[in-house]
Amino acid sequence: MNDTILNDRQKDILKLLKDKRGLSRSEISPLSPEKALVAACMIAYLQPFADGNKRTSRMLADAILLAHDYFPLSYRSVDVNEYRRAMIIFYEQNNLYHFKRIFLEQLEFAVNDYFLL
Repeated sequence: MNDTILNDRQKDILKLLKDKRGLSRSEISPLSPEKALVAACMIAYLQPFADGNKRTSRMLADAILLAHDYFPLSYRSVDVNEYRRAMIIFYEQNNLYHFKRIFLEQLEFAVNDYFLL
């Protein structure tokens, strides 16, 4: 797998996952968090359902993460207003920076605080 597409924080998260779960690099897909991030923001952005789009997008993102041996995200430690601001910035300015930051922080939080082996 080409490491140039991963930033340092993503590499650290992969290393934490491998260390905590004893998995080899071939068993963990480094692109899975990116796929989950796209699902989490784009389903909410496209609004394909009459209700529950953000909940559905978070559940789909968790399903993608779980399918590739990552931990699900809970967003329990995220301030509701910060999450809303990040989504609004993405909706209005097509700027994914703040939502991606929250997503990566939650991925790291899940690795460090849940499912300790």
